[in-house]
Parts: sequence; C-alpha cells; structure tokens
Amino acid sequence: MSGYDKTLADKLDAIAPIVTHLLKPQPVELITLEQVDLSRTAWRLIPLSERRGVYCLVDADDYGWLTEVTWNISWGSRTPWQQYAKRNVGSGRATVRMHREILIRHDPRSDRFMAKRHVDHVNGQTLDNRRCNLRWLTPGENAANRRPRGRVPSLESIIAELLTAHAAGGAMAEVPF
Repeated sequence: MSGYDKTLADKLDAIAPIVTHLLKPQPVELITLEQVDLSRTAWRLIPLSERRGVYCLVDADDYGWLTEVTWNISWGSRTPWQQYAKRNVGSGRATVRMHREILIRHDPRSDRFMAKRHVDHVNGQTLDNRRCNLRWLTPGENAANRRPRGRVPSLESIIAELLTAHAAGGAMAEVPF
C-alpha cells in the first residue's frame, strides 16, 4: 500500500464513526396539533375536543366569528371514522355543521338551491374547513367524491404540507392532495 493509500485509509477510518452516526436513523420528534403555531399563517385551528385533542382547520378570516360559539365533534353516520365540526342550536338542539355555515356565509345561495346541495370537502378531510376546500355539490356528485378510509389525508399531513410551503415562501397550493 502506498503512502497515499495508507493516508486515505487512515482518513476513512477516522471519519467512519461520523458517517455511521449520520447514516443511522434519527428519532423523529412528533408534534401534536396543540403544539402547532399557525399565528403567522392564513389558517387557524379550532378545538373540538380538548380531551381527545381533535381540531379543525379554518381560514384566519373566519376564525373570529367561528369562535364566538362552541364547536364539538360529530361523527359521520355512514362512516364513523369521519369527524365533523358541529354545534347544536335552539331548544330542539338542531345540528349545524361548521363547513355548511362557512359556505353559506361566503357563497350564499337560495334556500331552494341549498336544500338540494351538500357541502363537499374537496380533499376528503372533513376537519379541513378552509374555504378553498369547500364546495356545493349535488348528493350524487358528493357521493362520487367519496374516498376510501385510507385514502383521505390526515389533518396533520395537510397542515405539515401547508407549513412547509409557507416556510419555503413559495406559492401555496390551495388544496393539498
């Protein structure tokens, strides 16, 4: 082995522990929604159940009027794994869903129109109540947009995607996924 090869081998031996350390999988620190700071973004989280740690995502412009009342969780009737933000109103405790209230406020239609339409979540995540993720659809159109349970993005993954785009300063996709 030449002097050059020996020197190179010595250098490789010296850095081997460092390379091994860098290539070793590092533990990932999980962040809960309670720890996410959206204060410098266009979105906010509204708690639906502090005991369960369930939140919904809304536009910052809607946060003020939405938090004037208390919202809680409603589970989908046909799909118990789907969660919605809802509140009860009146003596009969009628259920009002947040996504419908948001769209009625920002895209009002006639009572006749709204009686025949559902409010759809474009990306399938029923706790993502940003205006860009909501649209009026007929029941048939809404059913056609239904996704299998495992194909709906988690709220955490949507927020991570939004924050990544926000931190990069680039154009943010209106509705990720």
